[in-house]
Amino acid sequence: MEAAQALRLRPMNASRSSPEASMHCARRMVRVRFTVLPDGRVDGWIIESSGGAEFDREVLRVCKRMPRWIPGSQNGQRVAVQYVLPVTFLSTGS
Repeated sequence: MEAAQALRLRPMNASRSSPEASMHCARRMVRVRFTVLPDGRVDGWIIESSGGAEFDREVLRVCKRMPRWIPGSQNGQRVAVQYVLPVTFLSTGS
């Protein structure tokens, strides 16, 4: 879980348009699948469940900046592991 906790969505820069600005709902979820390679690099981003184009782009932008993860291990060998990360956007209400 350390790797999942390392990923924190930070507020976007004020100069960027916020996905919340285009929300009609109070909540949007994006599920992104990726592979943690044996050396800990994270690669192969695929949106499994879209929350809308703006939300998908923001999730990919943040996820691609993640640090290396601790790779999976099988029989003492490091192996690639697929992971699905759910990301929920909540409206702060204005």
